[in-house]
Amino acid sequence: DQTGRRRRFQNLPRSFDTLKEAVRLWAKNVPTLPAYIDIYNESNGILTPEEAADMYKALASGKEENPDLKICGPCTSEISIPYLKAFAAAGGFSVLDAVNIHNYSQAELPEAQFLYKTKELLAFLREHRLDHLPVIFSEYGWTTPPGDWQRPVDELTRSRYTARASIIAAALGIKRLLPFAARFNISEEGLSY
Repeated sequence: DQTGRRRRFQNLPRSFDTLKEAVRLWAKNVPTLPAYIDIYNESNGILTPEEAADMYKALASGKEENPDLKICGPCTSEISIPYLKAFAAAGGFSVLDAVNIHNYSQAELPEAQFLYKTKELLAFLREHRLDHLPVIFSEYGWTTPPGDWQRPVDELTRSRYTARASIIAAALGIKRLLPFAARFNISEEGLSY
């Protein structure tokens, strides 16, 4: 079945109870906690909002062993308000200490889609009384040729857009920003950053 196939290929837990046990053990024995932890990268690419909420609730079980544990999520690949609404309805935000999300946009000015999506996220958080949570953009940016799902821009444009997007995000109160600017060129035909 499709669910079993997804689970095999995405390394999802077969049991949330086992995941909870592993997280509690880790939280009890880790010498120094990071500022925040997240459990899944780009959850909306494979998990339903309900599955993602269950995953973060399992992660929150580590707070039983170490109340200083801070959790961020749901680390979606984009700002998708329908996904975030369903995640909220499933109780996912109830265990988060920060909102971690990726804010990619197509090859356009950061003052367009990046700004619009950031404002849309902040409005959603206010509407759902979640605006007390810090927001982290753990990935954002533009790709260079040859490109992948994003239309590429040249290196200078990417640098300018990233700087302007960083200023926009900071001006809107986003305190933690990590632009995705790794050197990545998997093949001659596609995927470059």
